[in-house]
Amino acid sequence: MDSNTIELLSGISVGQAIIFISSLIAIITAFCAATLKIYKVFDKYRTAKEENEKIKKASEDHEAKFEAFGKKLDKVLDEIEKQRQINYKQVRYEIVQTCDDAISCGKISASKFKSLMEMYDEYVETFKELKPNGYVHALVEKVQDSSIVEIVGRIDE
Repeated sequence: MDSNTIELLSGISVGQAIIFISSLIAIITAFCAATLKIYKVFDKYRTAKEENEKIKKASEDHEAKFEAFGKKLDKVLDEIEKQRQINYKQVRYEIVQTCDDAISCGKISASKFKSLMEMYDEYVETFKELKPNGYVHALVEKVQDSSIVEIVGRIDE
């Protein structure tokens, strides 16, 4: 070492050196503690951001699945409506056929009459938003008219 450094060091007391070293250690410790706290905050932020990304991805996946489910449900509802229209026409056909047979024969058995009336009531109630056919109503009224169609027998329940 050169003489200036030795002279400088000899001018420092042991107490001052200990205070300086202690202060330096305290500063380094505070810096490390602050760095550690900043790291922990950053780590929490990073973890929260990763969780948020996972939740966002799951939400997008669920949304896509719900959209696909909605499309399938729409198809099913369309098919149900088609089937309902077919059922409406089949029930109407059965009522018209039974009424035509009764009117042409001038008679109907009591059990067929009861079935006809049950089918007609169901037809009117179930398909009321489709505005059941007025022709069907007129035929049923003719069958109910005892001067046109005679009800034969009685119902044994």
